[in-house]
Amino acid sequence: KEISMEDILKCSFQPTVIKNDKEYKWYYSQHNTGVYSNSNCAIASVAMINKWNNQGYTGTVESLRKEFGHSGDTPIYMVKDYLDAQNIVYDYIKINDFEDIKEELDKGNVLLLTVDAGQYYLNNSPYKHGIIVYGYDNTNKDKIKINVQDPWVDSKYVYLEDILRGIKGHEYDVIKVGL
Repeated sequence: KEISMEDILKCSFQPTVIKNDKEYKWYYSQHNTGVYSNSNCAIASVAMINKWNNQGYTGTVESLRKEFGHSGDTPIYMVKDYLDAQNIVYDYIKINDFEDIKEELDKGNVLLLTVDAGQYYLNNSPYKHGIIVYGYDNTNKDKIKINVQDPWVDSKYVYLEDILRGIKGHEYDVIKVGL
């Protein structure tokens, strides 16, 4: 009998829960962070990366915005300036599927993703949105959970299809951060 790809996948499936979390609070909200609160998702994500990377980090979303002095949205290429200033080790990568996400999280990294907010939240938002991905649970391979720190909504998980739908067209707008 010929072995199908489905049979191979069934045999190679390894149910796993990975959470590159910390034992201390590292979540930052973008709400109530000054005049650009509605646009502070990328800056809040940078603050989360700073705190994830260094428990002693005491900066705020407001202090990061003031430090760099720009107004409005923060495109992914500007995030580089924030990370460089904090001496954070990072790299731009491309994410196409769960295997790409899993590979980075299995290494102990976290990911800053730019998502299409309308696709991610399933609403009519025309904006991009920055979130942190720090874990996954694939014990139910049909409903893989992805752990996120979302500056708009306090820490939670979403399903893989939400992430993949949200990054469509932004596959290159991903920054991996590791220790």
